[in-house]
Amino acid sequence: MKKRFFCCAIATLAMTYQATAQSAQRTMTINELFNLVEDGSIALKVEKSGVDVAKRGVEEARSKRLPDINTSLQASYSGNVLMTDRNLRNAKSFSQPHWGNSFALEAQQVVYSGGAITAGIKMAELQHQLSQNNVNMQRNQQRFVALGQFLDLLKLDNGIKVYDSTSRSLKSLLKTSRQNRRKAWR
Repeated sequence: MKKRFFCCAIATLAMTYQATAQSAQRTMTINELFNLVEDGSIALKVEKSGVDVAKRGVEEARSKRLPDINTSLQASYSGNVLMTDRNLRNAKSFSQPHWGNSFALEAQQVVYSGGAITAGIKMAELQHQLSQNNVNMQRNQQRFVALGQFLDLLKLDNGIKVYDSTSRSLKSLLKTSRQNRRKAWR
């Protein structure tokens, strides 16, 4: 029974090793791994878009110091007026001015806001720094996970190498043992 279990275990390990040995291997540095993780991370892309939004928020807060200029232009056309009584009889026409236009220009600038604009700019800059820190934190988390998985793969690879060397040693030991038994039987 033990012999059968031992043979099945060795056969299973041999098949799994052959399946892994046939897969393509790729060697990469840790920096390449980090770049690959950073390019493929959706969470990191979301955090980077948050940095862009925060940067636009800073620009918008700074623009509140600038004057606001509003313009409007209107043009109109009116036809002649036609008046009738209730029965739609006795129509009379009156001449009216046909063209009209209007142009308005309005400029505003905040003279004193009690520091609200400066505080708004400072808050937007802090939000921008926070979003940059979130990107760095997300990047470090992704790198940490990838490095852990990389080290696990190296550990498995070393285990396979130890298994191979042990297997070769056992095969040579079995071979010499068989030869010694044959010699003893003769």
